[in-house]
Formats: sequence, structure tokens, C-alpha cells
Amino acid sequence: MRLSVAVYRKFVIFCVFATGVTGLIYQVVWQRYLAFLVGAEARSTSLVVAVFLLGLASGYWFWGNRTSKISGRQGLLKTYGFIEIAIGIYAILFPIFFGWLHKIIVPLPNTLAFDALAGFILIFPPTFLMGATIPMVTAALPERSDEVHRHHALIYGINTLGAFVGTYICGLVLIPYIGLWITLLGGGLVNISVGLALALNTLDGKVRKSTDPQQIKSRFDLKTIYGFVFLAGCISLSLEVLLTRIVGMTIGSGYYVFPIVVGVFVLGLAAGSLSFSRRPASVEGLFAELLRANVWLFIIYFTVPYWPYWMSNVRVSLTSIPTNYPVFLGLSALLLGLICLPLLISLGRLLPYAYALVPKTGANYGKVCGQMYFFNTLGTVVGAVFCGYLLLNWLQLEQVFKLQLILLLGLTSVLLWREGRHRLCGAALLAVVAAIAAPQWNRDLHMYGIFRERLPKFFHFQGLFTLPDYMNGHHALFYRDDPNSSVAVIQNDRDPKTIITVNGKSDGDTVGDFSTQVLLGTLPYVLGPSGNQLHAAVIGLGTGWSASVLGRASDVSQVKVVEMNPGVIEASPIFENAIGPILSNPKLSVVQSDAFRFFARTSKRFDIVVSEPSNPWVVGVENLFSREFYEMVQQALTADGVLVQWIQAYDMSNEFFRSIIDTALSTFPHAALYRVGTVDVALIVSKSPIRAQALESRMSEPAIAALHGRMGIRDAGVLPLLRLYGQNSLKAIAAKDVLGIQELEYPRLGFKANQDRFLGSAVEMDGLLEPLFARVLRTDSARYGAVEKLAGLSCDRNVWWSLCTSNSVLLELRAKLSDRDVYVALDAYHRLRELGLAPRDLQYIKRAETEFLRTTGAQVAGANPVLSMVLDEYVREGVASEGQHLVRALLETRQLSQDVAARMIQAIEARVALVRAAGT
Repeated sequence: MRLSVAVYRKFVIFCVFATGVTGLIYQVVWQRYLAFLVGAEARSTSLVVAVFLLGLASGYWFWGNRTSKISGRQGLLKTYGFIEIAIGIYAILFPIFFGWLHKIIVPLPNTLAFDALAGFILIFPPTFLMGATIPMVTAALPERSDEVHRHHALIYGINTLGAFVGTYICGLVLIPYIGLWITLLGGGLVNISVGLALALNTLDGKVRKSTDPQQIKSRFDLKTIYGFVFLAGCISLSLEVLLTRIVGMTIGSGYYVFPIVVGVFVLGLAAGSLSFSRRPASVEGLFAELLRANVWLFIIYFTVPYWPYWMSNVRVSLTSIPTNYPVFLGLSALLLGLICLPLLISLGRLLPYAYALVPKTGANYGKVCGQMYFFNTLGTVVGAVFCGYLLLNWLQLEQVFKLQLILLLGLTSVLLWREGRHRLCGAALLAVVAAIAAPQWNRDLHMYGIFRERLPKFFHFQGLFTLPDYMNGHHALFYRDDPNSSVAVIQNDRDPKTIITVNGKSDGDTVGDFSTQVLLGTLPYVLGPSGNQLHAAVIGLGTGWSASVLGRASDVSQVKVVEMNPGVIEASPIFENAIGPILSNPKLSVVQSDAFRFFARTSKRFDIVVSEPSNPWVVGVENLFSREFYEMVQQALTADGVLVQWIQAYDMSNEFFRSIIDTALSTFPHAALYRVGTVDVALIVSKSPIRAQALESRMSEPAIAALHGRMGIRDAGVLPLLRLYGQNSLKAIAAKDVLGIQELEYPRLGFKANQDRFLGSAVEMDGLLEPLFARVLRTDSARYGAVEKLAGLSCDRNVWWSLCTSNSVLLELRAKLSDRDVYVALDAYHRLRELGLAPRDLQYIKRAETEFLRTTGAQVAGANPVLSMVLDEYVREGVASEGQHLVRALLETRQLSQDVAARMIQAIEARVALVRAAGT
């Protein structure tokens, strides 16, 4: 039985939708894979996008020409089916191809040429095949000449609608929950299934029409039309890149920005094309769309400074609970859609209009379709590389955005002139002048991100077009949009604090982060390998403190700073006023590169590696917490070298933290965790035991001693107070990891990190171990002695965190050990023991027991809190027999009943078993 085109058409349309879904899935997944190979900085990302689009463009041209050589509908769909099968097979085998190429490319020189070659080899072949979809299906489906334009718009719209769905399910569901390879496997099976169904079709009929499709009558020649679609593609892709950057500064540059922006973008294009298929085409209609697009692009330009405030109002309206996180993402996409969809719908109608303008015959309309998409996609390549990357080396974001306004108005002017509508052309040129003269954006809310607010403040909900003085008391010393990010240096007018922000998020300041940044440099130096010609690497320049500290160290001969953002490098001289020599230090050199890429390619060996990138919720940073990254750093370290990983305890859950520890310990056998700030810790890992061989001599170096002295660290003996957990404690913490080890194939941390940021999670640093385990595992005689040195510490008042401030509670606990109230003393002893800061001393328990027996009445209740505390302390100290003796004494004097005593003895025995487990 042979099916008619009318019946089969719906299935083919579904296939076009399904391949649109998988096409976008592949783009996202392949881009992640290639980021491991060529880096995640803008240059590499632009390169990958350019190769992807060049493959599509070449495919449009080739397969479009091929349609004119296949006259039968069955043959066209069979060819298209085999192409989809090939795409599916390639997608499934992609990780294998990637693994082979990775082994070949990594040893080669770190150049753009080899990066381009890798991208071309891996993604040009499948994208070339993907270019067959629109021209081949456009050639196969229409039965009559008058259906050609409408069906083309329908096919383009449905395929783009599929891309919209693929964007969201891949970015928000598939990658975080099933990983990269399984996502590719699922997509590949979809393509193979679709391909088989198409390859087995038995349709009759010729695709060549007896009459030529009707075209819109105009004065445009073919060069003008192809120039039009080229510029339309350039503007569209440039706007997508710019909107991604702008939205990142509006809601935070997390992983969800890309799917939100691209999803809204392709939805608008799809809606525009689908709505075109329901209306007659005319030149007047084309100019109407261009007018709407120009007007709305102006509106978007003028509203961009208000986006962070609008989105902040939405954010603070939501309580920080897990169920509100997807609501926030949905509302972010909705707000962006309300702002941008009118523009995108008009842009989505431009290609169908252009196709209707091109002269075509009943035999070549598939070929014309391929050629038109070829020029349009070439335009997107230019938009991605030139406007989305190169121009940002010299221009600010608003200037590049203005350029899109001018290009769209200029394009409109040319078309109006060609059509002989000179007055309207003059009006469009006047609009170009207006665009040039348009005021620059107020970037305050881009410099200092309001998106981090979780609770309503006095400036919220003050009106739609309100720009709150969020920079109150601060002014910008530096601001630059570079290809990777937007970097600002902000001075506090009330104190000597200077802040560096990247995409609106603070990445360090000279006061509040002093201890964190300094200790990240000094700890690996004083605890690390011996020798006087040490080589160090610092990931992330920030304010420059850590690199500067290592550059001052006597035994460090070279410091390599790996920084991805040129704006951060350019801003570094500003911080030399507060910090001293940074890049002017001859020991220091900067490599502008993605850290993952750097360590994958470097042949150097380092004694010290300090990793202090931005927070893990920032897109791409999660890779620096992966098993693969730790393995690369391990290869780059000397035998006794150390890696210090900065971890912030804010905007992070216990689960996330345990996963980081578990991942690091899966690679490095030796580790310790140190507190370096109020909410910051440093994980130190090494291939060899961390012995602190040169501790005393290095701490006495004038430069190191001066910096440590500001924090109250004036004696090597107090340094153990910074150590939170040792090797065994960290293993116990990692053992309760529920998220699993972070791997590039199964990226979870970036998604979890953004949820933690939304919730305002914080790591319970002193509560990561069960109390019974903490007392056994945190036993450390060096810390006991350090406590004795606390009294009399002096610190710099301008340092927010120091041993003085951080240990004020500890000093209070030490004082309470001598309290007349024996129960207060016992509680202080209990807390100090679990912190690993007091030696075992049974006198506090004995005194509490004596007081309890002296004041106890005739009958003791089973749930007596004082008795429970005394018994519990005996068990924790490994002298459960003392507790059992007390219970039996109370039983003999009939102060406990037989049943209650039996239950207490049973509970003590159970707790003893737990303590023994903790000890092993």
C-alpha cells in the first residue's frame, strides 16, 4: 500500500521537528566536549560555533544543489533518511572519535591552527550532513507550485521549534541527569529511527513543478537578496551572543543562561517563520517586518540597563526554597521573552520573505533554498566570530549593540533605496544618526551585580524604569567588556577597599578577602616542598594578592599566572597601589588561557599550584573541580608538589562540598583542609605526605611574616589553628558523598551550584562529621598546643578575618573550662573536644558526675539531660565502663528503675560500637 504525500507529510514534519531537537542537542554537547580540548574562553567557543555553522552552510549549498538532480519524491526522502542515519551513527560514536583525536592533538603546539583543525575534524562532517534538512524537505513536500513558499516557511519554523525544545531539555535536563554520552546516544537513536522511516518510504511522484513558484515582485536583484540574508544572519547571531552576555550580568552567568537565551531566540525565530506560512508575502510585508524589527531593537537597547533591576524584583519575590528554583528559571525566560520575542518574531520572518523574493523555477526551488541558507549561515559565522568575539577586543558591549542597530537600519535603507522608496530611505538614514547618537548604557548594575540579592531591600519595587543607586559609596576605576567577560574595578569611598568584579560578581577585594587571598599563597609555600628554586602556578589573577605573595617568597623563582580574561590582566596595575608589585615583578608571567586547556597542554612541572577561579556556579568553572582536571594537575606537579584549591563555604551545600572532597581524594592520596577566611577554606592535596619541612624558616621571611602578622599569625605554633580537617577526617567526609565524583562526562556540580546559590546554602564546616567521629578523627596534639598561644594576639583592625576575630569564641570556651558551674565547664570541654582543640581530660566529666550525684533526688528520670550528657561524654572518651559503673550505682541505690537502667546500658554499648567504627 502506497501512502499519499498528504498522509506522509505530517510524519515528515514530525521528523523535521525531531531532527531540530537533536541538532541543538548535538551543538550543546559537542561544544562541551571541544571545550575540554581547545578551552572554554571566547576565542575557542567562537571557533567551535564558526566550524559548526560553516559545516551547516556547506551542507546547505551542497544538498541544495543535489535536490535539482533528484526528480522523485521517494529518492529525495530516501537520501535524506540515509543522511539522518549517518548523523545518528556519528553522534553515538563521537566520544570514541573525540578520545582518539584528544590523544593526537594534546601533545601538539597550543595554537589556533591546531584548535581549528580539531574542531573541523570533529564537527564539520556531521554539520555538513545536517545542512540537508531544510533544502531537501523543502524540495520534497510541496505538491503544487503555490505551496512552495508556505511549506518552506513551515519546515524552517518546525525545525527551529525543535531546536527550541532541544535547547531546554539538553541544557536543563539531559546533561545534568544522564551525562554527555548518554545524551548523544539518545539523540543518535532518534536520528537513526527517523532515518530508517524515511529511507523505507514508498512515495510516488515527481517533485518538479509544471509551473514556476510565484515570487514577490520587487526591484531587488539576486546579489541584493543574498546580501540581505547574509546581513540578517550576521545580525541575528551577533544579537544572540550579546544577549547571552547581557543576561549573564542580569541573573548571574550560570549554566542556565545559554539555554534560556538560545531557547527564547529560536522560539522567536520559529514563531516568526510559522506565522509567515499563514500569510501572503509582499514587499510591503517585508518592510513592515523590518520596521518592527528596527523599532523593537531600539526599545531593547534603551531598556538593557533596567533588566538587572527588573529581574532582581522577580528574584526577591521568591522565597529561597528548592521548588522556587525552576520557577525562577521559568520567570527569567518569560521576562526575556516578553522583551525580545517581538524582535525575534520579525527576524524569523525575514528568511521566508527572502526566499519568496528569489526567482526560482519548478525544478530548482530546493537548490535556491540551499543557496539562500548558505549565505545566511555564512552571515552567522561572521556574526559569531567578528561581532561576537573580535570586536569586543576594542569595543564595549553597548557599542557592538549599536553596530547591530546601525547594520539593521543600513540594511533597511539599502532595500528601500533599491525599491525606489527614497523618502523612507532618508528616514531610515536619519534613524542611523539617532542610533549613533544614542546615549551609552548606565552599567552600574552590570558592574556590581544586584542579582545576588535574595531579600527585598528599600530600593526594590520602586517603579519600572528605576535605576537604584546600588553603587552607593562606590565608584568605578576601570570597566571593560572583553571577549570573555565584563570586568570592573570598584573603589569604596568610605574605606580603602578596592574590588574586582567579573560579570557583576565580586572576584576579590583588597580588604574583605585579604586573608583568603594571602593564605592561598602562603600556605602552600610554608607547608609545601623544600628547595629554593620552586616553580608555582596560580589559576585566576583576581586582585593579584596570591600571585604577588608567591612572587615575594624567597624560595620561589617563577610564578606562572593563568588568567582567561584580558580585562582582569589589564586592570591589575590598579591594585599595585594597595598590594605592591604584581605583574611588574620579574618572577611573574601571565598566560592568557583557560586553565583546563593550559594544564592539558603544558610540559612544565610545578612545585605549587594555587587554584582560585571564580565560584563553581559560574559557567565553565565546574570543570576545575573535576576528576580529569585534578589528574592533569597531578601530572604537572613535582613528586612532593602541592595543589591548593580555594573553596567558598557560602552559596554551597554540604552535599556539594562533600563531592568536591571526594573528587579530589579520588586523585590525590594526601590532603588537609584549612580555614583561610570567614567563609573560605583551602583544600591542600599532594601526591606525597604534607610534612611542612621548611615551616619555621619560611614563616620568618620578612615579607611572609608581615602579611601573617596582620592576621595574628605571628608564630608557627598557631598555624595548626587554621587546620580544620586532616587526612582521615576528609576521607570520612568524602565517604558520605551522595552526588558522586565530578567527571566531565557527567557534569553535575554546575547545576547543583546554581541551585545552592539560589537557596543561599552554606557549608556547616564544623558539622561535616558526626559528633562521635569528630572527637576521634580530629585528635591533633599540635592544635592543643596552638590554643595556648591564642592569648595576647594582636591583629590589624583593617583585616576583616584574623585569628583574633575567628577565635574569639574559642577563647570564650577556654575561659568557661574554669567556670564554677561544672555543667558549663563540661559543655565547653565537649565543644572544644569535637573541634579537636582540647586534650582528653576526664576531670570535667568527673566533676559533673559528682555534682549530679550530690543534687539528685530519690528518683532519676530516664531522660535526665545532665545524666545523658555525663554518660555520653564517658562513651566519647572511650571509657564507657565509667558510664556503666554510674548507671549500676544509681540502680543499686534505686535511683534508676531496672528497665531504665537496662535501656541505658544497651544505649551505651551501641554508642561504643559507633566510636570503635569511627576509630577505624
